[in-house]
Amino acid sequence: MEIRELAKFWGKTGEPVCGGPDWHPCVFHCLDVAASAQELLRHHPKLETWLADELGWVSPAAKNVWLQLMFLHDVGKLSLEFQSLSPKHYPSFLKPWHEGLGHQPNHTQCGDIYLEELMREAHLPWADGLDEEILALMRAPFAGHHGRPVQARRRPARDPSCRAGVAAMVELAQALFPVDGLAEPEWNNLARASWVLAGLAVTSDWLGSSRTFFPFTEHSTNVHDYWKMARERASTAVFAAGLMEIRPSAGQGFADIFDTDHSPTATQRWSEAVTLGEGPALFIIEDVTGSGKTEAAVILARRLMQAGQATGIYVALPTMATANAMFERMSTIYRRLFDGEASLTLAHSARHFHEGFAQVRLTGQRRPIIGDEDDDGAGDGSGAVCTAWIADSGRKTFLAQLGVGTIDQALLAVLPAKYQSLRLFGLAQRVLIVDEAHAYDAYMRTELERLLEFHAGLGGSAIVLSATLPQTTRRGLLGAFAKGCEQSMPSPNAVAYPLTSFWQEGALHEAPQAARPDLTRELVIERLGSADEAMMRIVTAAGEGKAVAWVRNTVDDAIEAFDELRMRGVNAELFHARFTLHDRMMIEQAAVERFGKSGTVAQRQGHVLVATQVIEQSLDLDFDLMVSDLAPVDLLLQRAGRVCRHRRGHRAPPRLLVLAPNPTGEIDEDWLARVLPRAVKIYPDHALLWRTAHQLFTRSSLLVPEDVRDLIETVYDFEGEVPPALQRSTDAAIGANSSARVFAHTNLLPLMDGYAPDTPAPWDSDQRVPTRLGDPRITLRLGRLEARQIVPFHRDENPARAWALSEINVRQGFTREVISPELTDAAARAKNSWGRYDQDKLLLVMATATELEPVWHYQSLTYSSSMGLAGRANNVNEI
Repeated sequence: MEIRELAKFWGKTGEPVCGGPDWHPCVFHCLDVAASAQELLRHHPKLETWLADELGWVSPAAKNVWLQLMFLHDVGKLSLEFQSLSPKHYPSFLKPWHEGLGHQPNHTQCGDIYLEELMREAHLPWADGLDEEILALMRAPFAGHHGRPVQARRRPARDPSCRAGVAAMVELAQALFPVDGLAEPEWNNLARASWVLAGLAVTSDWLGSSRTFFPFTEHSTNVHDYWKMARERASTAVFAAGLMEIRPSAGQGFADIFDTDHSPTATQRWSEAVTLGEGPALFIIEDVTGSGKTEAAVILARRLMQAGQATGIYVALPTMATANAMFERMSTIYRRLFDGEASLTLAHSARHFHEGFAQVRLTGQRRPIIGDEDDDGAGDGSGAVCTAWIADSGRKTFLAQLGVGTIDQALLAVLPAKYQSLRLFGLAQRVLIVDEAHAYDAYMRTELERLLEFHAGLGGSAIVLSATLPQTTRRGLLGAFAKGCEQSMPSPNAVAYPLTSFWQEGALHEAPQAARPDLTRELVIERLGSADEAMMRIVTAAGEGKAVAWVRNTVDDAIEAFDELRMRGVNAELFHARFTLHDRMMIEQAAVERFGKSGTVAQRQGHVLVATQVIEQSLDLDFDLMVSDLAPVDLLLQRAGRVCRHRRGHRAPPRLLVLAPNPTGEIDEDWLARVLPRAVKIYPDHALLWRTAHQLFTRSSLLVPEDVRDLIETVYDFEGEVPPALQRSTDAAIGANSSARVFAHTNLLPLMDGYAPDTPAPWDSDQRVPTRLGDPRITLRLGRLEARQIVPFHRDENPARAWALSEINVRQGFTREVISPELTDAAARAKNSWGRYDQDKLLLVMATATELEPVWHYQSLTYSSSMGLAGRANNVNEI
């Protein structure tokens, strides 16, 4: 087949624009994608160099191999199975179209088979003599360009015209991207490169699928003329999409990034001055809560970018609330980090409801970008400035120069989740900053270790931040990063606090740091023996005009305490995870305004915030008194970091009151349950809580930072005797943690297996792959009944947004969906408007009972905007 005949195979169809064609030839789309890849590599020369060096090849031969395979990524569309999907555009030279033409295998399966045959039969000359397993791994990123490797395979029909078309595609690929013979790469090197190439393939395919950048073109256009056109369009596309490398600003440190009257802390000065070497680096910064660890990390990240070791930053946090808070902080400084119009974006499932994200000013292409990717849905932008192309999908967040989001979004890069390679591709070129590293359980710590292993293996650098990090955790993080670099595990020895640890080129450097003077303090600690005693102390403190926080271990405990405080006339607010998304965002914003750094005396005076663990991480809240249920020592220290956090004139010494059973005397199995019955399941290792209480209450105060390291290590590496009655809970917790780590290893992708079909766990949508272990969770959608129609609980002009704002995430089994017979049709109509990833969510149709403060009912549940979802209603409502 002549090359000009290739344009008769269709590749994409759609509505015509301005009288243009309603289809785009497959060969033109393949040229669009190859041109996009070529332009991306041109703008990211360090990426091109890394790929060549990793495999021991010399550019441009190395680049041309990937461009050949990128051009051939959709060669499977030259099959009867694919071409028969559109009878209108079915080529006339193929066998006559009829209903019996099968639509399976799909075009990625066909493409994988075609590429395998082309390589095995040496139609691609550079493949001659290379090992079959090596060739399989080389083609996997391109055949699997729809977000996961091709697994199940069926051979396409043997049609001579299709085979002739494939041969013509190969001829064109060799003409455009000539390659001589290649030396066989080492498996490990190719395995690492394959993850990056898979992400490059997805990015190039998504960009080349945009009709905004690559409009449908008449098939009569000469193929070589179209190649010139595609390259020009790709140049525009990469620029407009915000995928060009933007140089970091030329500043030297703290003063030119942060607008503050504070002098840099010792840790921040260390970040300005520490000598950086070559290659991937891991920094671990441990310092007091509120000490400016994030600022130190940003200083380091810019220095790494200036050294050419990264082109951007991603900041990973434990929750959406902490990500939102960090996004606000970064939006004020990120322009100072880059010498050009960089993109700032937010990454979590509710990012489009963040006010700063929704009101973004878009740069580049201002219209929604239309592609054929499996999209999350259109959106505005992200942050102060972000291109529309990056902003329209959460998966593209990692392509922005500065991304802020939850750790879950990053962890999906090392799980068998669809489009994980796109996330990994972006991350590999970013400095990964992981904040609140102590906040993760055994399962998530294992995931984080694997993420650091991948990141190091792909040439990236990372910065881990924590106020309270046990030595065993620090050792695990350092070991995982070194493993990714194929180096021996470091042996951390320093016990100072604050502490900075820096590993690069096989060497570990540990440097004690001085704490910020205003954060050096004596924390008074007092045990409270009952909830009633805690209540009385809080009422008294509020009456004295103090701003108080009570952190409770469970939502139900928090609701009960809030209810009791209100009955006693206290100005109390409630913050937990069992509010609708709409109400939770409103409560979070109000809490930061009242109790944050800018909160006024009038706003704070006599107010009490009753909350769960949602306030203990990253939210900049400041209280005059902190009351907390007993929790593991590192979490208590986090909570204590939110008392007397900012300068507000004369204040009483910081005080932490802990509701806890007495750790002395006779200890039986019900030791914890007698005072905190609901905490039994939240923290199943009761001996850990006993060790925490034992170490805390043997002292009347805690010197910060002098006593912090010793306290944490003593609790987590306890050498004394644990009460025998609690040993069983410890043994069970150790077993559960071991099981969690084993389960995580079973689910996680192995770095050295490469982007290959055979993975430990089955691939699934990134909407369904879990990043956290625990009780299974479900999402509830609250609805209301209006004129016999079920509408979202919260109103919004956009129905999809309104339903999302009406969601609550709860443990599975918390409730069930019961729809009365007369509302069955209305419920079905409501659910028909939901997206495909929303169909597993439960619909709860609420009925209101009062007008003064609307309390809504569903079966035995109630919901109000002040208390959230509670299971305390007496009546049962079946609608």
